[in-house]
Amino acid sequence: MVRDRPRRVTAWTNSRNAERQRPVKVTFKVEGLRECEEALAELGRTGKNVLGRALQRAGEVVAQEAARRAPRATGDLAESMTVGTKAKGASPKGTARRYVGSTSSFLHLQEFGTAHSAPQPFFRPAIDATGKLLIETFRQELKVEIDKAILRQQRKNARLLAKGK
Repeated sequence: MVRDRPRRVTAWTNSRNAERQRPVKVTFKVEGLRECEEALAELGRTGKNVLGRALQRAGEVVAQEAARRAPRATGDLAESMTVGTKAKGASPKGTARRYVGSTSSFLHLQEFGTAHSAPQPFFRPAIDATGKLLIETFRQELKVEIDKAILRQQRKNARLLAKGK
C-alpha cells in the first residue's frame, strides 16, 4: 500500500508522570574562593584540569552515597553509579563540569516511579545528605590539586632551565 502523504509519528508520555521524570540537576556555585580563583588563573589551561579533578572526587562522595541508598533488587543500580564528564556542548571558558549518575537506563524509573510501581527515591536523598560533605570535599581536593599542579609546574620550569631553554 502506497501512502500519498507523510506519516505522523507522535511520542506519548503518561502526563501524570511527565513532570516527575525530569532529570535531577544540582548546580553549586561556590563563592569566596578568590585565592583559589587566582591560583587557577595562574595555572592557565591546567587550572581547568585541576578543577575537573577536584569536582570528580567531590562527585564520588555523592555517587557512593547514592550506591549505598540504591534499592538492592539485583544490585545493578548500585553498581552502575558513576561520575564523569558528559560531552554535551563545550563548557564555558575556565569552568569544568562533572555529572553524577548511573549507566543504568532505569534510574529515573526507580527514583520517580511508573504507572505500575511506586517511587523509591534514593538519588535525591543522597544529594541532600551529602551537600555539606560534597562542598567540603571539593574545597579540600581543590587545595590539594592546586598545590600539586604548582609543584609540577615548578619541576617543569626547573627541568627547562637545566636544559638551557
